[in-house]
Amino acid sequence: MAGLVTGWIVIFILEAVSHQFYPPPEGLDFTNKEAVTTFMETLPTGAFVMLLAAWMIGTFTGGIVGGLINKLAWRNTAIIIGVILALGSIINMTLIPHPTWLMVVASVGYVPMAYFGARIISRK
Repeated sequence: MAGLVTGWIVIFILEAVSHQFYPPPEGLDFTNKEAVTTFMETLPTGAFVMLLAAWMIGTFTGGIVGGLINKLAWRNTAIIIGVILALGSIINMTLIPHPTWLMVVASVGYVPMAYFGARIISRK
């Protein structure tokens, strides 16, 4: 749980930083799917690169924390963290349209990033 919570917190913080660079228009109604879709279509590639970086850094950090806490079964812990964060991301990408390249890269990146985070800490 600590690895998941850490991953989510890091992702949340980095996404908030990203919103400082690429803020949504004032008054955007996030419950209006068409308005959100229109906004997402106007974002430059850099916004999505920052989003991907936030997701991967958060997952890596979650893997580190999971590996620190569960040193004996760090591999399983990392895989669980990666899968749960990936599922959350897939739900997000289903509800809010994202570029196809981002969906593909993110979907396959979660488990390896959590694994590498846990592996790095397990060697120390």
